[in-house]
Amino acid sequence: MMPRARPGPLTTFPLSIVVFCDRCGVEVEHDYVVHDLMTREQRLDVAREHMARNEGWSCTAEGDYCPVCEPGRRRPAGPGARREQGRMTDMWIINGRCEECVTDEHAH
Repeated sequence: MMPRARPGPLTTFPLSIVVFCDRCGVEVEHDYVVHDLMTREQRLDVAREHMARNEGWSCTAEGDYCPVCEPGRRRPAGPGARREQGRMTDMWIINGRCEECVTDEHAH
């Protein structure tokens, strides 16, 4: 249901919105300019659209996924997997190795 229109100009304001990955739970928070007649869902859609266009997220009706967890990308499975902030990007650490490592000598 759309809110009733009111006379006069829209009142815009910055709002901090958090989008979280539905797979790993990582959260990203940014400020977005929204207006007073937007619903909660419309405000969240502003953030989701920004994340998809500018930060490599997959934001669809199926869920919100960070670039590491986006559907179709190789993901770790099983015990010992955790997400960690690397020097260049987020990565999955699986039993002490990053998802790209194939040898113990791999350095970041």
